[in-house]
Amino acid sequence: MWKQLSPEAAGDWDRLLERARDDNPFQSEAWGRYKQRSGWEPQRWAASVNGGPMVCSVQLLRKRLLFGRTVLWAPGGPVIGFPEATPQELKELLPEGIRQICRIHRAGYARFYSLHPSDSGMRRV
Repeated sequence: MWKQLSPEAAGDWDRLLERARDDNPFQSEAWGRYKQRSGWEPQRWAASVNGGPMVCSVQLLRKRLLFGRTVLWAPGGPVIGFPEATPQELKELLPEGIRQICRIHRAGYARFYSLHPSDSGMRRV
């Protein structure tokens, strides 16, 4: 289940990300603050299964367009390398979460760009 984290929780965001193998600077709270200067609104979302620990997260950058539409951009995300995450959970959570978030924001365009390799042969050892 995906939920949006409150902006007040931004200080905890980086500590949560440190648990993931694929955390990166583009998903950090500081990057979100930096992009705010050019009109992007950072939002942080997290997913868990049955109220358990976080297994997936994403920091989105949102920019409003005309007629209530938005552009969503997630450089370096979603982050999926949490120790508790299983491939089956992620297979279900990722598409569901992306659809949910895009629908909520009436996204005219959304770009999610994970830095996690999709080919098991390319994973870091």
